[in-house]
Amino acid sequence: MSARSRPRRPASTRRRLYALAAFFAVMLAVDAARLYSLQIAQYSLYASQSRSNHLREQIIPAVRGEIYTSNGVVLATNRLVYRLVYRGGKVWGWRRIRYMAGLGKIPLPKVPAGGSVTLSQHLPSKSVAGLEELTVDQPNLRVVRSMERYYPQGHLAGNLVGYTSLATAHEVKSEKYNPNDQVGRTGVEASMQKVLAGQDGLRLIEVNAAGVHLSSRVANPGRAGESVTLTINSKLQRVAEQALKDSLNQINFGPEGRKAMGLKLAKVVKGAVIAIDPRNNHVLAMATWPDINPNWFTEQPRPKQLVEALTGQSGALQDRAVQPYNSGSVFKIAVADALLRHIGNPTFDCAPFITFGGIVFHNWYAGNMGPMQAQQALANSCDTWFYQAAIAANPVPFSNELVHRARALGFGRRTGIQLVGEPVGQLQDAQTYQKQGLIWYPGMTVNMSIGQGNLTITPAELIRALSTIVENGKQRPLDLIKAIGGHPVPTKPAVQIPDAPQNWKIIQQGLALTTTKGTSDFLFGPTYFPVPTAGKTGTAQTSHAASNAWYEGYGPVGNPNFMVVVFLDRGMQGSYQAAPVARRIMAAYWGIRLAANGTALSGPTEHLPKSLAAQLEKNNGPFYPPYGVIPTKPLP
Repeated sequence: MSARSRPRRPASTRRRLYALAAFFAVMLAVDAARLYSLQIAQYSLYASQSRSNHLREQIIPAVRGEIYTSNGVVLATNRLVYRLVYRGGKVWGWRRIRYMAGLGKIPLPKVPAGGSVTLSQHLPSKSVAGLEELTVDQPNLRVVRSMERYYPQGHLAGNLVGYTSLATAHEVKSEKYNPNDQVGRTGVEASMQKVLAGQDGLRLIEVNAAGVHLSSRVANPGRAGESVTLTINSKLQRVAEQALKDSLNQINFGPEGRKAMGLKLAKVVKGAVIAIDPRNNHVLAMATWPDINPNWFTEQPRPKQLVEALTGQSGALQDRAVQPYNSGSVFKIAVADALLRHIGNPTFDCAPFITFGGIVFHNWYAGNMGPMQAQQALANSCDTWFYQAAIAANPVPFSNELVHRARALGFGRRTGIQLVGEPVGQLQDAQTYQKQGLIWYPGMTVNMSIGQGNLTITPAELIRALSTIVENGKQRPLDLIKAIGGHPVPTKPAVQIPDAPQNWKIIQQGLALTTTKGTSDFLFGPTYFPVPTAGKTGTAQTSHAASNAWYEGYGPVGNPNFMVVVFLDRGMQGSYQAAPVARRIMAAYWGIRLAANGTALSGPTEHLPKSLAAQLEKNNGPFYPPYGVIPTKPLP
């Protein structure tokens, strides 16, 4: 049969065939489009998901930078520790594991889904290898290696160095830190966080379907943190801390001490010391008491001392060198400067009291000390001279000028020291009261002229103000950092505080007279101390029966290279309680040997001009090493 004679298919059949062909064509087009999407358009996405089925990302914590003193002592470093981490679920050989880990008979705790619990923060080193072998095939239990912050010197400069802790859940959620990041919480650890922390790395780990580790490679090595070298000297720091601690006996039983005044004996010293080189304002020592041991924050269980510090019972977390307190007479250096600028240097009789506005204002001394100018008033801390001078200056407007000048010298302002959140003292004047709708009475200026009233300062503020005066108006921030990553940090520049040259000289003369003919001559006079120093005592009334004790001092006079401020919270008297602490620290810096009774036995070392050192050696015998014998035994 020829093709021409073959019968045609019905139209309905042809339509069904065309429809079927069209259907298959559409299906093939859809499949082609889907294949294009999977193989080409979304290749990267699905390739990544495929890899994630067997690759896990692990953060490599950066090694935190170390902290050193200027003489090379390590204050903060890192050490490798092994932790036992439980993720919940079944564990094989638990009895043996807990015995090797030193966990006793504790049961496995309940763990939230997706969470983990650290069963042991520090595994015994002798058991690590055995525990790793027992847990290698157990996904629910792992021996985890990590770096822990460690402070080899313990308490030494503990509050200044500060401490770290692991990033909180909130910090991790906000992507500010990774889960195992060590974050500085206080002190240098906090203020230099960015420098010390470095940058975390990334490791890719290949696992099988059961989650067992197969292999790994480092995708990003990260970057270790840089080391930080402080300006403080470890030996002088140790002397300052010990001298502060030892002042308890003088506070309780010394002249004008608690026992003599019929007060309850103190159980612990609460105070601070800060010492600097006034030529550049480098901090040489910064001590506070009570203090902390930063290692407390990694100990398990938490030691009792840490619990007391955290609850505020001991106050050990406070760095008192940067906390504001009632100032007393050490603030007179600012008052004297403001008075010299406003009314010159008048002469007033240092009477036992004066009456102003119906109020009797007393001097600390019950007798008449005779006529004085600013130099003698500073040396003898004559309250009535300052009262009369403030009255002569017109008390209400003078309060504004006094506060303005005090701020210029550095009071009520941050000192620039590299510590996060440095508090500042409080200064109030007539303008401040007027803005608050309050009345400033003239007697309030009279009271403020001796450092009393609504006035607080910090030891750090005081020492910067003193260095500004001693350096004839050259003012620098306090500097705590000597080097970063081994590279010296430039000394911070000075700004010139304007004043008449004779005003700086008058205040310096008054401070020098304090140690020769004034309130601390029995400690620092030529007969008792071989280095000529200058200073100012301070005793500040508080809301308690006991007063705050202060001393600010420096030397050698004429060419100062050392300056110290001592503060004792409710420590009684500046002359009898605070000044002896300063004397001991000065002796340590200049290498002066002190006998048990406080007599200077030898001359100082290279910290003094050669001519003065030679004369002292001739008078007192051979030199002793810096930070030497206090009182008769070598420092550790």
